[in-house]
Amino acid sequence: MTRRKIVAISGSGRTGSTLLSLLLSQHKSILNLGQLRDLWSAWSVDAPCTCGHRLGRCPVYSVVIPEAFGTNPADGVHEMRRSMKAFFRDAADVRDWGATDAVGSLAARHTGFITQLTAVLDALQRVTGVNDFVDASKAPEMALALGLTDETDLRVLNLVRDPRAIAVSWHKRRGQAFAGWEFSRVWAKRQQALSRWSKTLGARFMEVRYEEFATDARATIERIQAWAGLASTAGTFASKDRAVISWSRQHLYPPANERILAERAALVTIAPAEEWRDRRHWFQHTLALLATHPDGMRYARTVRPSGDRT
Repeated sequence: MTRRKIVAISGSGRTGSTLLSLLLSQHKSILNLGQLRDLWSAWSVDAPCTCGHRLGRCPVYSVVIPEAFGTNPADGVHEMRRSMKAFFRDAADVRDWGATDAVGSLAARHTGFITQLTAVLDALQRVTGVNDFVDASKAPEMALALGLTDETDLRVLNLVRDPRAIAVSWHKRRGQAFAGWEFSRVWAKRQQALSRWSKTLGARFMEVRYEEFATDARATIERIQAWAGLASTAGTFASKDRAVISWSRQHLYPPANERILAERAALVTIAPAEEWRDRRHWFQHTLALLATHPDGMRYARTVRPSGDRT
């Protein structure tokens, strides 16, 4: 099997990761995996795919899943979901993912999961003829698992946003007073894990601010492609903030950004969402900064425009 490259978008939700993965995968040599960590649950309910079919009839996954799990894959897919959760829990207990012995022991304890994940990736290469992938799972544990598969060149892209914006966005979506605290803690844990791991990854790690991406998407995409060695999709952009999206090769499934998947817009305008800065969100701002202290302030201070005192 030809060695594959995977760019794993990591960080938290509400950062534009779905759109970023779409823009990075417009070239025919790159396949968008979406949130691969959700494939097992999506397959189990025969979720709709953006190709217009259910996953059981999708021209990619209806072939890939039986090839990787056998002709009756239900039990194997169910076990994959269970074993992935077990790997995530175990990986979270390993403080330093750069420690060869600790990560080697982790991989040995989860050989079945890593082997099956390798089989899925191998099947994707055979079925699509593509060797470069983008994964938008965001969980650093998923990026670690992908890096442990055979014949994989992993690149980790940390897409990070001001935690106050994350808190407000999740609060609006969930409608719960303390949703901001819950998801801010996730933000903090993931940023801490990625910060430690970046020291080992070196040049295979890149940090991108949501604010940079949303302000000048074209320049950000070009910078990521140069870093990761991905084919250019410069022709996608009509201007620095307007892009033409082709859905013809996209095979994405919920629960990734449902609105984007449902709309399947062919022309998108990319601009930073700034409503979260309104002072009426002061409670969520406070929760976010408390929950992410001290890391959150580093990003809040960096992106704060002149005159903003939130």
